[in-house]
Amino acid sequence: MSFTPVNPRPFLQSLIGKPVISRLKWGQEYKGLLASIDSYMNLQLVKAEEFQDGNSMGELPGELLIRCNNILYVREVPEEKTTMDSSAAADSTMQERGAVSEDEQMEDGEQLFIQSPIGKLGISCLKWGQEYKGLLASIDSYMNLQLVKAEEFQDGNSMGELPGELLIRCNKILYVREVPEERTTMDSSTAADSTMQERGAVSEDEQMEDGEQV
Repeated sequence: MSFTPVNPRPFLQSLIGKPVISRLKWGQEYKGLLASIDSYMNLQLVKAEEFQDGNSMGELPGELLIRCNNILYVREVPEEKTTMDSSAAADSTMQERGAVSEDEQMEDGEQLFIQSPIGKLGISCLKWGQEYKGLLASIDSYMNLQLVKAEEFQDGNSMGELPGELLIRCNKILYVREVPEERTTMDSSTAADSTMQERGAVSEDEQMEDGEQV
């Protein structure tokens, strides 16, 4: 019996704009509208809902970027389960980005939302449950990221702000999500702006150069 290999790329492309469930190696599941995915299987979800042991833990605010090496599988949710609200949210998000071809959406991580939250407040969740909230100064296509005024959380409790800037290595990250703008404080925004002004103006391409600008 002969075996004919099939490229999964068309399947991944066909899921963009549809509701999907991503199951991670440790059992968590995230359900949301797939905004973009690359050939490494880094994926971006809009209106993502987290599930533990089959129970909903609630919707995560902002958009969600899940790093590829944590993913066990991605599957499509049957269309009849899609809500009007979630579909409208995904359509709105993709319209804001402008028309993008499927090939551009699949370009090795560079078309993911990691370009958009630079200078904004974000949360990075690590594989062991710790969370770090701070202003995102830079991030590369591997998902190494740099935070300004980072605050550490354990089991949802603040452990205080870490002095200096923080560089988190990509292979420790479970996901990164943007904190809605209304939660950003003037103090943290001002601090990040000041830090980035001290570095001088840097283009998005320079910020995204495979970790060298982090």
